[in-house]
Amino acid sequence: MKYLHLSDLHLLGSDRPNLYGADPRLRLLRALESMLIHHADADFIAVTGDLTNDGSPEAYRHLAEIAAELSLPLLPMVGNHDDREAFAAAFGEYLDEEGFVQYRRDLGDRSFLFLDTLVPGAPYGALCKDRLAWLEGELKQLRGREVHLLMHHHPIPFGYGTMDSKADFRSAGEFWEILGRFEGVRHIAFGHLHRNLFASHGGVTMHCTRSPVFQLAYLPDAPREYLTIREAPAYGVVECDEQGVRVQWHEYLEEGDLFVGEE
Repeated sequence: MKYLHLSDLHLLGSDRPNLYGADPRLRLLRALESMLIHHADADFIAVTGDLTNDGSPEAYRHLAEIAAELSLPLLPMVGNHDDREAFAAAFGEYLDEEGFVQYRRDLGDRSFLFLDTLVPGAPYGALCKDRLAWLEGELKQLRGREVHLLMHHHPIPFGYGTMDSKADFRSAGEFWEILGRFEGVRHIAFGHLHRNLFASHGGVTMHCTRSPVFQLAYLPDAPREYLTIREAPAYGVVECDEQGVRVQWHEYLEEGDLFVGEE
C-alpha cells in the first residue's frame, strides 16, 4: 500500500494571503495537483498537523472544501499552531469521545493510528493520560497486526536547538514505554520540523517531511534559535509491503524535464 504525507500547511485566512513571501493555499493546491497526477493510486493523504498558522476558522473551512473535492481521502491531524474548536467545526468527524483528534484507519493487514499531540497555547506537544490510555488501548486491540503511527511532534530529538528544548514532545518517555510493550509498531510519520528526515529508535523507523510553505534550517554551526530557510517544499511518498517501509520525497514545485540519459 501507499500513502502520501503532507505536513505544516500553515493555511491563513483571506485577510492575510502570504507567509514569508509564499501563499500557503497555492502551495497546497500545487502539492495536491502533483499527487493526483503522479500518485493517484495512493490509499490516502495524511496531513500531520499545523493545518493553519493561527487557528483560522476560515482556513479550516477552506481545507474541508478542498478535501471534499479530492479523489483521495485526506486525513487531518492537529499541531501546535492549530485550534481544536475551530478544527472541530470543519472536521468534527475526526474527534474522539474525549474531544481529541485521535482515530484509527485499517487497511488490509495494517492499522494507522492518528495521534493528537496538541497542548493549547504551547509550542511543545504531549499526550495526556487520556490520550496515552487511548493509544495503549488501541495497541492492545491490534496485537498481531502491523501498526503505523502518525503525529505532529517529533518523538525523538534531532539536534534542532529550541525545537528540541522548547517545542519538543514531552510525553516521549511514556510514549516509548508503551510502544516497547507491543511488537507490531513498525513506523511513525510526523511533521513539526519542516525537514525531510529518516531515523529509527527502539526498532521503529520514522520520517518527517518538509512543509509546503517554509523549512527549518539545519545548520549545526549557526546560532541555536529557530531559523527558517527558503528550501523547496516537498511531500512524502510512503510505500509499505511485507519487507518494510520505503519513503521518498517529491519536490513538486519544480519537477524538472524528463529525458533519457546515457549510461
